Amino acid sequence: MNVLGVVDVDGEPLRVHVEAREPRPVCPSCGGDVAIKERPLVELVDLGVFGRRACLMWRKHRWSCSPPACSLRSWTAEHPSIAAPRLGMTDRAGRRVSQQVGQLGRTVNEIALELNCDWHTINDTVLAYGTPLIEDPERIGEPTALGRAQLAVALLHGAL
Repeated sequence: MNVLGVVDVDGEPLRVHVEAREPRPVCPSCGGDVAIKERPLVELVDLGVFGRRACLMWRKHRWSCSPPACSLRSWTAEHPSIAAPRLGMTDRAGRRVSQQVGQLGRTVNEIALELNCDWHTINDTVLAYGTPLIEDPERIGEPTALGRAQLAVALLHGAL
Protein backbone atom coordinates (compact mmCIF):
# COMPACT_ATOMS: atom_id res chain seq x y z
CA MET A 1 0.00 0.00 0.00
CA ASN A 2 1.05 3.55 -0.62
CA VAL A 3 0.05 6.02 2.06
CA LEU A 4 -1.01 9.13 0.19
CA GLY A 5 -1.59 11.28 3.25
CA VAL A 6 -3.26 11.67 6.61
CA VAL A 7 -5.95 14.25 7.33
CA ASP A 8 -6.11 15.28 10.99
CA VAL A 9 -9.02 17.55 11.90
CA ASP A 10 -9.72 18.11 15.61
CA GLY A 11 -12.71 16.13 16.84
CA GLU A 12 -12.92 13.95 13.73
CA PRO A 13 -11.45 10.50 13.06
CA LEU A 14 -8.01 10.42 11.49
CA ARG A 15 -8.42 9.86 7.77
CA VAL A 16 -5.58 7.79 6.34
CA HIS A 17 -5.55 7.96 2.53
CA VAL A 18 -4.09 4.89 0.80
CA GLU A 19 -3.82 3.32 -2.62
CA ALA A 20 -2.85 -0.23 -3.56
CA ARG A 21 0.61 -0.65 -5.00
CA GLU A 22 0.05 -3.13 -7.80
CA PRO A 23 1.29 -3.84 -11.29
CA ARG A 24 -1.00 -2.97 -14.18
CA PRO A 25 -3.14 -6.06 -14.77
CA VAL A 26 -4.27 -7.52 -18.06
CA CYS A 27 -7.94 -7.98 -18.81
CA PRO A 28 -9.17 -11.18 -17.13
CA SER A 29 -11.57 -11.74 -20.02
CA CYS A 30 -9.51 -11.16 -23.18
CA GLY A 31 -5.96 -10.66 -21.89
CA GLY A 32 -5.80 -7.21 -23.49
CA ASP A 33 -4.19 -4.02 -22.25
CA VAL A 34 -6.09 -2.03 -19.65
CA ALA A 35 -6.10 1.54 -18.39
CA ILE A 36 -7.33 3.18 -15.22
CA LYS A 37 -10.89 4.31 -15.85
CA GLU A 38 -11.56 5.88 -12.44
CA ARG A 39 -10.10 6.03 -8.98
CA PRO A 40 -13.13 6.06 -6.65
CA LEU A 41 -12.53 6.94 -3.03
CA VAL A 42 -14.00 4.44 -0.58
CA GLU A 43 -14.26 5.28 3.11
CA LEU A 44 -13.79 2.30 5.43
CA VAL A 45 -14.27 2.19 9.18
CA ASP A 46 -11.03 1.12 10.83
CA LEU A 47 -9.77 0.46 14.33
CA GLY A 48 -8.50 3.43 16.27
CA VAL A 49 -4.85 4.50 16.21
CA PHE A 50 -2.92 6.63 18.67
CA GLY A 51 -5.98 6.76 20.92
CA ARG A 52 -8.07 8.26 18.12
CA ARG A 53 -10.84 6.96 15.91
CA ALA A 54 -9.70 6.28 12.35
CA CYS A 55 -11.01 5.80 8.82
CA LEU A 56 -9.15 4.33 5.90
CA MET A 57 -9.76 6.32 2.73
CA TRP A 58 -8.98 3.80 0.00
CA ARG A 59 -8.38 5.10 -3.50
CA LYS A 60 -9.47 2.07 -5.51
CA HIS A 61 -8.60 1.34 -9.12
CA ARG A 62 -11.38 0.85 -11.63
CA TRP A 63 -9.84 -0.66 -14.76
CA SER A 64 -11.08 -0.40 -18.33
CA CYS A 65 -10.41 -2.81 -21.19
CA SER A 66 -9.92 -1.08 -24.53
CA PRO A 67 -10.60 -3.70 -27.27
CA PRO A 68 -14.18 -3.16 -28.53
CA ALA A 69 -14.75 -6.93 -28.85
CA CYS A 70 -14.11 -7.54 -25.13
CA SER A 71 -17.26 -8.33 -23.14
CA LEU A 72 -15.72 -7.14 -19.85
CA ARG A 73 -15.64 -3.38 -20.27
CA SER A 74 -14.50 -2.45 -16.76
CA TRP A 75 -13.99 -3.82 -13.26
CA THR A 76 -12.85 -2.63 -9.88
CA ALA A 77 -9.78 -4.15 -8.27
CA GLU A 78 -10.42 -5.96 -5.00
CA HIS A 79 -7.98 -6.51 -2.17
CA PRO A 80 -9.46 -8.76 0.57
CA SER A 81 -6.47 -7.99 2.79
CA ILE A 82 -7.66 -4.37 2.87
CA ALA A 83 -11.41 -4.98 2.99
CA ALA A 84 -13.90 -7.65 2.08
CA PRO A 85 -15.94 -6.76 -1.01
CA ARG A 86 -19.03 -4.67 -0.34
CA LEU A 87 -18.31 -4.11 3.36
CA GLY A 88 -17.71 -0.69 4.86
CA MET A 89 -14.95 -1.81 7.21
CA THR A 90 -11.28 -2.77 6.92
CA ASP A 91 -10.35 -6.43 7.17
CA ARG A 92 -8.52 -5.94 10.48
CA ALA A 93 -11.51 -4.12 11.97
CA GLY A 94 -13.86 -6.77 10.59
CA ARG A 95 -11.93 -9.55 12.28
CA ARG A 96 -11.81 -7.65 15.57
CA VAL A 97 -15.51 -6.74 15.70
CA SER A 98 -16.48 -10.31 14.80
CA GLN A 99 -14.40 -11.55 17.71
CA GLN A 100 -15.87 -8.94 20.03
CA VAL A 101 -19.43 -9.99 19.18
CA GLY A 102 -18.90 -13.73 18.69
CA GLN A 103 -16.46 -14.62 21.46
CA LEU A 104 -16.81 -11.80 23.95
CA GLY A 105 -20.56 -11.27 23.66
CA ARG A 106 -20.46 -7.51 23.11
CA THR A 107 -23.45 -5.98 21.37
CA VAL A 108 -23.37 -4.72 17.82
CA ASN A 109 -24.65 -1.33 19.02
CA GLU A 110 -21.91 -1.02 21.65
CA ILE A 111 -19.21 -1.55 19.02
CA ALA A 112 -20.91 0.75 16.51
CA LEU A 113 -20.87 3.56 19.10
CA GLU A 114 -17.22 2.83 19.93
CA LEU A 115 -16.16 2.99 16.27
CA ASN A 116 -18.50 5.88 15.44
CA CYS A 117 -20.27 4.04 12.65
CA ASP A 118 -23.68 2.72 11.71
CA TRP A 119 -25.15 -0.37 13.41
CA HIS A 120 -25.60 -2.00 9.99
CA THR A 121 -21.89 -1.63 9.19
CA ILE A 122 -21.00 -3.74 12.24
CA ASN A 123 -23.84 -6.23 11.81
CA ASP A 124 -23.13 -6.82 8.10
CA THR A 125 -19.45 -7.36 8.91
CA VAL A 126 -20.14 -9.79 11.76
CA LEU A 127 -22.48 -11.78 9.50
CA ALA A 128 -19.94 -11.86 6.66
CA TYR A 129 -17.04 -12.95 8.86
CA GLY A 130 -19.01 -15.12 11.29
CA THR A 131 -21.17 -17.19 8.92
CA PRO A 132 -18.28 -19.24 7.46
CA LEU A 133 -17.04 -19.93 10.99
CA ILE A 134 -20.44 -21.15 12.16
CA GLU A 135 -21.02 -23.26 9.06
CA ASP A 136 -17.60 -24.96 9.32
CA PRO A 137 -18.28 -28.65 10.17
CA GLU A 138 -14.88 -28.88 11.88
CA ARG A 139 -15.88 -26.10 14.28
CA ILE A 140 -16.94 -28.35 17.14
CA GLY A 141 -15.78 -31.85 16.16
CA GLU A 142 -17.66 -35.11 16.66
CA PRO A 143 -20.23 -35.30 19.48
CA THR A 144 -19.10 -37.28 22.51
CA ALA A 145 -22.46 -37.36 24.31
CA LEU A 146 -26.15 -36.94 23.57
CA GLY A 147 -28.68 -34.98 25.59
CA ARG A 148 -32.21 -36.31 26.20
CA ALA A 149 -33.72 -34.59 23.15
CA GLN A 150 -30.96 -35.79 20.80
CA LEU A 151 -31.17 -39.32 22.27
CA ALA A 152 -34.96 -39.41 21.73
CA VAL A 153 -34.57 -38.26 18.10
CA ALA A 154 -31.81 -40.82 17.48
CA LEU A 155 -33.95 -43.65 18.94
CA LEU A 156 -36.99 -42.51 16.96
CA HIS A 157 -35.03 -42.59 13.67
CA GLY A 158 -33.33 -45.88 14.47
CA ALA A 159 -29.86 -44.31 14.58
CA LEU A 160 -29.00 -46.15 17.82
